[in-house]
Amino acid sequence: MISPLIIGTRGSALALYQANVVQKLLQDAHPELEVEIKIVKTIGDKDRKTALAKVSEVAKVQRGIFIKELEEALEEEQVHIAVHSLKDMPSTMNEGFLLPTFLPRAAREDVLVSKHPDGIVGLPEGATVATGGVRRQCQLKTLRPDLNIIEFRGNVPTRLKKTAENPEIDATMLAAAGLERLEYPVGDVLTLETGEPLYLHKLSTEEFLPPGGQGVIAIECLSKYKEEIVPLLTPLNCEKTALECEAERAFMHKLGATCDTPVSIMATVQEGESITAEARFWEPNSCDPQIATAESSDPDELAKALVEGLKEHAS
Repeated sequence: MISPLIIGTRGSALALYQANVVQKLLQDAHPELEVEIKIVKTIGDKDRKTALAKVSEVAKVQRGIFIKELEEALEEEQVHIAVHSLKDMPSTMNEGFLLPTFLPRAAREDVLVSKHPDGIVGLPEGATVATGGVRRQCQLKTLRPDLNIIEFRGNVPTRLKKTAENPEIDATMLAAAGLERLEYPVGDVLTLETGEPLYLHKLSTEEFLPPGGQGVIAIECLSKYKEEIVPLLTPLNCEKTALECEAERAFMHKLGATCDTPVSIMATVQEGESITAEARFWEPNSCDPQIATAESSDPDELAKALVEGLKEHAS
């Protein structure tokens, strides 16, 4: 047995929370196993000024901007496993890497963090919403073309503080899972020491479709250590979540999408292991998404049907 088993993670409050969850689950499953956490700084953490959709281009990073250095740490055997927010992961794995474990999915929804109550409809005409993700920007424009969307970067506490303190910002957007993991009052009002009170309004998935992998903590390792490490991770894996994520990631791969593509995908395992899914895709400069739905027991066939459905909608 590999001991101590070293977990690689980013250093943000949310990333450390997720790494600590994995550490506790491993120690509960294997009381004899020593587990340590090592912080790895990624290009996405180092560059906090460039627009999120442009970071990989500026840094010449082919993999996800929060992934590259963690995979290098795995290759250099500084860490044995890496803990990720799955929505940050590319839809295909590089040769030599495995993604064998998906923890049970937390909330999928997005949250509008606003100085105004009543969610998106409560935003005043021409309100400024600060968010860096192109998916969120497109969905906001679909629902409210009048909104002023500006770029915004930073970890969860930073974005909350900047939104509360900046009089020119009406709202920002964050994932419900991250807020809930850090014990912020989703569905209620957050009052920071400085700045205006913030209303944390969870948006329905019908109103605001999430990206693939949202709410999921995933664990990566090197394939050459499959026999030593995967058995340690098996008790942590949620089969239902893994099946949903397989379908979502297969769709992203077939579409040729990256983390910077304005696309949403939500797959849900039904009773009997049938999978239903909805996808939305935005063409450049369009507020109207292409929409597709599909159902299948096979994740790959489901992904294929969704891509074909989008093409039919476009035509």
